[in-house]
Amino acid sequence: MESSLNAVNSVIESYSKQIADNPSAVLYLRRSTNYATVGEHDKALADTKKALELDPNLAEAHNNLAALLIHEGKYIEAEKAAKHANELDAEAEEKWWMIAAEGARLTKKIKSAPTAALLHKRGVFSLYQSALDPAKADLQEATRLDPNLASAYSYLAEALIKLNEPLEAEKVLDDISDRDPDFKSDKIVVVKRWVHLIKKTDHSPTAKAYRELTQITIDQESTHTLLQSEAYREKAEEHEIARLTANTAKHHVKVAI
Repeated sequence: MESSLNAVNSVIESYSKQIADNPSAVLYLRRSTNYATVGEHDKALADTKKALELDPNLAEAHNNLAALLIHEGKYIEAEKAAKHANELDAEAEEKWWMIAAEGARLTKKIKSAPTAALLHKRGVFSLYQSALDPAKADLQEATRLDPNLASAYSYLAEALIKLNEPLEAEKVLDDISDRDPDFKSDKIVVVKRWVHLIKKTDHSPTAKAYRELTQITIDQESTHTLLQSEAYREKAEEHEIARLTANTAKHHVKVAI
């Protein structure tokens, strides 16, 4: 059965053909949304900007731009884009404006007086908006400013997990666990198992191990880990086919004997 990512890529291909025949702001905007779904952020941003070149008054495109800027942690610029969308269309969705406004508020406070607490708060805020790289940067800085801020380590590990960086997440969790015996996180067991399986497949790969890695990455519910799950799924199928082929060959040898 066609995977969800392949399905989205098929939609992107369809929009690309339509754009080649008759480019329009709406088509670029639709393709942008699908690019964002499969993690092609730069292409999504380029398409949104192209849509705005063709139709500067398309409120939906300004909202889309706001969403993409939020993903980059550029909250002040995102707030301007979302506000402009609402000015063009009073019925435009206000979700991105509200999110960007809070992010912009925190950003201005951090520029004025950066503290571990403020960076931690914006980092968690970014994490919840799937702005994973900005979240990672803020939470790393928060832990640098306050090495005893246990919750920042926990959220940093979560950001690293969603960025498909389990080895780095394990280091963060080990660091705080070693220094704080009371520290608890439901991600520790998952990360330990994930890292173990990665090391196992480096030395003795099996279809079973790759299938488990596929499920672990799917469970993390991020674009980064979903893309990784596709790679693991393909590896699992390769090893399963190889195993079946080897078993068939052995059977034929026994029959011949």
